[in-house]
Amino acid sequence: WVLRSDEDFVACRNCTRGDPSVYHQLNNITAEWPTQTLPTNQSSVLSWGSQRLFFNSSHIYGFRAPVMVPSFPPSGSTRKLLIEFGFDEVEAADRPYAAMLELGTITSLGAFTVSSSSIVVGKRVEVTFTARTASSIHPLSDALVITFPEGYEMPSACVLEPTSSQSRRLVAEGTIPSGMNEWTLPHLSVVADDDSGGAEPSTEAAELGSELPPGVECMWNTTARTVTLQPTISPIEPDLYHFKLLRVTNPSEVRDVVPDADSDCGMSSCFKLESFRGLFNSSDGPQTLDLATYYPGHTLSVKMDAASLAPITDEQRAASGRNDRPGKENNVILQFRLPTDKTSADSILTVTGPLSLVFAEDCLVGLETRPDKVFGAGQSLPRQYTEWPDTAEMLSCTGGQNVARMIVGPGLEKENLYVFRLRIHSNPLTNPVDNMWTIELGGESSEPFPGFELWSFHPAEVLPVSVAKNRLKEQATQLGIPFELVRNPVTISFTTHSRVDRDSPDLGGGAVLMLTAPSDFTFVTRTDIPRSDECEGVELEELAGDDEESQPASVFRSADFSCRITDPNPDTAATSFAKLHRMTMTLLNDKPLLAKRRYRLTVFVYNPDVVVETSKGDWLLQSFRNALDVEDPTISALDETSMHGFTVTNVLSEFVVRNSDPTTQLPIVAGKTE
Repeated sequence: WVLRSDEDFVACRNCTRGDPSVYHQLNNITAEWPTQTLPTNQSSVLSWGSQRLFFNSSHIYGFRAPVMVPSFPPSGSTRKLLIEFGFDEVEAADRPYAAMLELGTITSLGAFTVSSSSIVVGKRVEVTFTARTASSIHPLSDALVITFPEGYEMPSACVLEPTSSQSRRLVAEGTIPSGMNEWTLPHLSVVADDDSGGAEPSTEAAELGSELPPGVECMWNTTARTVTLQPTISPIEPDLYHFKLLRVTNPSEVRDVVPDADSDCGMSSCFKLESFRGLFNSSDGPQTLDLATYYPGHTLSVKMDAASLAPITDEQRAASGRNDRPGKENNVILQFRLPTDKTSADSILTVTGPLSLVFAEDCLVGLETRPDKVFGAGQSLPRQYTEWPDTAEMLSCTGGQNVARMIVGPGLEKENLYVFRLRIHSNPLTNPVDNMWTIELGGESSEPFPGFELWSFHPAEVLPVSVAKNRLKEQATQLGIPFELVRNPVTISFTTHSRVDRDSPDLGGGAVLMLTAPSDFTFVTRTDIPRSDECEGVELEELAGDDEESQPASVFRSADFSCRITDPNPDTAATSFAKLHRMTMTLLNDKPLLAKRRYRLTVFVYNPDVVVETSKGDWLLQSFRNALDVEDPTISALDETSMHGFTVTNVLSEFVVRNSDPTTQLPIVAGKTE
């Protein structure tokens, strides 16, 4: 609230003070405000304190007062106006009346981020943006405008990345339809995707933001350093958007971005995002739609050579704690070669991974440069690498989401290939859309290099025959029907990443495929053997590949595997409260699960006797190298995937099919109706 004088507070029917233009806004009130005293103003609260005010329930009261609109939508409080009688009282009885009024949307651009595929000087790159708009940007007249820092270049008809697989395919095949060019093509509707079947975008893509609507044109102005995004078919509605510009060329000179108190973004180089109404067809000139927003520019560096994930053997993988399963803690070994010496002062070493990867806040734990430790205890440094100098000590390491920043002492020399190990707090849950890494050190930066592929069963899904809960014995008795647990066939379809082989790495080791259902489910065991823990009715099939001659379908016989049902909780496993919801299949013969192949596993379960929401029903599928080491993931773990299950619903009390003539009551046979 902004109350600078008596004239700022208007609360009467026939005011003689204040701005006459606002009188009509108060003509619906029927009584004067019961005090002439101005309220106290404490930031966002107007208060009349302990004054005795008398309000008549048959009248309408109101007031008008100026407020300072925030630059961005509030996130620490509700976006509503609250009026309350007894605001400062403790007891509910002393706070008799309250009301909430909806406030309008804060029209400011927000959630603005800018990332580049490379920060090497003079490099052609892809620049990715996210932005949240607050106002509708109408076709042909309005536009979003991005102002770049100095030095960037791109074609005058700038190029947006294709946002659908159909568009990407047309670009790759060079079959762009007539009447379209490279900057309208990217926005063909995703509904027409032949290879997606109209599927929803990936979870990661959805989290990043929506696509721009079809027909957004992109124009680059070299003089003004602006990219103008103009909708031509449908408006850019208020939403969070994610889009990428292609064929952008980085500035040709090295650039440091340092704090600058006089800058709009607080740094010496900024990107600016604005939205305008009437940018193209208004005689009065363009008008600002939403408050502009800024994002710091990028440091630009000389190219660093030979940066990548270091190749490792199976022994080095186990010794160094490498674990590429989804969501797990991991240790990666990175290598790089410098073009210049770093021998005179401390340097900042920055490692950037995919967006969905997370480094620990204190990433000094697990950071390793010692030659006899980098590849794990007992593993010597391969001879292609130079030992990390003692003077180049890792002084600190700070993680922030997918970025780890280390301060390194002087001593690293050019042309040497160095290697270090860095711990990841948690791997992505799914393979990232942009699975690329970069390394920066002291003004030099690598090209983006590929990350690791997750060891997961992807895609994988759970398909039940029935989603009905099992009846309790008491419920069956009340309904007068026999009590019987209903066996529910559930199919797990999955694609392997790793080969699961009885004889690899140890001959006859007995590789394992393990399925853990939610604890309310129970796997069906054999009924012909008392107190058996053997699975009942399990089937495993290898589906045909794209080339059925070289990748034929096959079925695993019962002699190819053993199958046991257990309770994974050691506290209840040996008790009468055991919940048998883990199934362990051990491969017995020389028939493996091949890498990158599609499989179908059918199991029988008893559904819970309670309703279970999907969110509480994830199924876990895992594979292991050796049946004896399933509890030690550093030795034996292979692929792992958590799959959304299904909602368990109430069961029908009665389901009857009547196939008879309603008049004669005779059965209708062979489709006849009379």
